[in-house]
Amino acid sequence: MASTSGSNIRIEELLVKAGVISAYQLKTARIEQDKWGGEIGDILVRMQYLTEDVLVRAISKIVNVPRADLTRPVPQHILETLNARFAEEKQVLPLAFQDDGKTVIVAMADPSDLKLLDQVRAQTRRKVVPQIAGKSQLQSTISRLYGGADFSDESVADEAFSVVSNQGHAVATSEIPPVQTAPPPAPAPAPLARLPMERRVTPRPTPAPDPSVNGLADLVRAIGEAQRTEAKVLMTIVELLIEKGFFSRDEYLDRVRR
Repeated sequence: MASTSGSNIRIEELLVKAGVISAYQLKTARIEQDKWGGEIGDILVRMQYLTEDVLVRAISKIVNVPRADLTRPVPQHILETLNARFAEEKQVLPLAFQDDGKTVIVAMADPSDLKLLDQVRAQTRRKVVPQIAGKSQLQSTISRLYGGADFSDESVADEAFSVVSNQGHAVATSEIPPVQTAPPPAPAPAPLARLPMERRVTPRPTPAPDPSVNGLADLVRAIGEAQRTEAKVLMTIVELLIEKGFFSRDEYLDRVRR
């Protein structure tokens, strides 16, 4: 955004005199500018020392350029005087026609950008009257009005444009050479026909015997053997207890019969 004009008064100095920002704030912003670069007005806005609207009003007064009204609707045929890619990349927006369509009013953040004004003349083929707008408001308005536009086939004015005089006559033209497209790929060869093959019959494999059958028989035998061993041990203990006199054989038999 422009920070100076044809006068000797800088915009930031005017803001200090008007009491919008303090001398300390301006000094701080200039230190930031020396360190990182950029426009002093944008730095003041970024550091929240003033609003973008106040900055636009100050620049409008200094450079004597009216402020753009971005709240008014823009007819489609006016928007089409600039392609969507150019408007998006250059942040310039056509607003209205004057002089029976011979002049177009455009909103831009820096109305002193003469190169951009020449590019707008080349695309619109009209005289251009600039108006100033804040960067963030201009960007959101362009995105809203050109939203959904197809950028794929649109050229950028930096690559091809005409230099137009103030009377609207082209004095030089630069054209974009045609884009060389690659030839289409050759079609893939057709698949070879499959030759008939001899049908082979594969014998079914003989099912293996189920190991669970033999395993179950072995388990039954093991249980029976364990029961017999347990019975022998039990009878040995009973005989030993009878011999030691803990109980008689008749008492044992009587208890078993119950």
